[in-house]
Amino acid sequence: MRNVKSVCLSAILCLSFSVVFAVAAHVDLGEALNRKIIRYQAVKAVAGIDLIVTNLMQDSIYLEIGSGWIFPTGDPTMQPQVVSRSHMICLSEGEERRARLLTLCGNAPGRTVPSGYAEFLRPVLGNEDMVATLRELEPYKLDRKYITQNIVWHYTNGHTMANFHPGNTSMEEYLAAMQVFQANEPEVADPGYRIRYRESTNPDEAVFSGASEEIEGHVKIKVNEPTNCMVALLDQHGKLLKSLKYVNNQQPGEFDLSFSSYVFDLPKGMYSVAVLDKEGNTLGELPVEI
Repeated sequence: MRNVKSVCLSAILCLSFSVVFAVAAHVDLGEALNRKIIRYQAVKAVAGIDLIVTNLMQDSIYLEIGSGWIFPTGDPTMQPQVVSRSHMICLSEGEERRARLLTLCGNAPGRTVPSGYAEFLRPVLGNEDMVATLRELEPYKLDRKYITQNIVWHYTNGHTMANFHPGNTSMEEYLAAMQVFQANEPEVADPGYRIRYRESTNPDEAVFSGASEEIEGHVKIKVNEPTNCMVALLDQHGKLLKSLKYVNNQQPGEFDLSFSSYVFDLPKGMYSVAVLDKEGNTLGELPVEI
């Protein structure tokens, strides 16, 4: 009988708690800040920031912090933190809670924010296209994948698709992320190549070295008759810098020829990958920026 009473009491308490939050107000972070109904502190933690929130209302609230919110740092040389996954925090009247927000770097060349850093400025909502893309990526659980960081840098630093590299992302995950990105950014053209950057000496994987290591991609060609050809890297004046591969007895038709080359020894600038036949005629050419 005692067990039955205990179970009934637990059920009543759970029901009461559910009823409290069933009628609680749903507010997003922006509304909560504007209405001054919460007090908060953001502290840098592993893979994100810890948000300590206090409900100042005389009622319970559901506080929604959607992906795409940016927590700027007081030191502008440090990396702002971009929320990469939506969070819902349930707060009863006067309650304080700590929640871990998963974040990505919002400034590629910025300095790493050390763990325990608490000098964050008031959060701001990011570019609406970035917000839409991050929210649509959430079901794929790619928060800690390099491709998602690349996508964020497209919006915060103007990186092109040439800067997108899978990194720790599987090909299936990479293709899923690119499908979401291109659906939201139909005007962003795929340049036909990707650059792999040298790993940063900083242990924080969000730090972008900016030093090009290798380039890989495909160049379209049109061949009218069988020929031997060469894939070559040219400078902006058309001067041959290095041959990348040779193709013997290339048959007529339209093709995509793959290429890859180390470029760590080249200065930043405009180049091109060209396919030349044995007479030196150009069968196809792809502009690249390193």
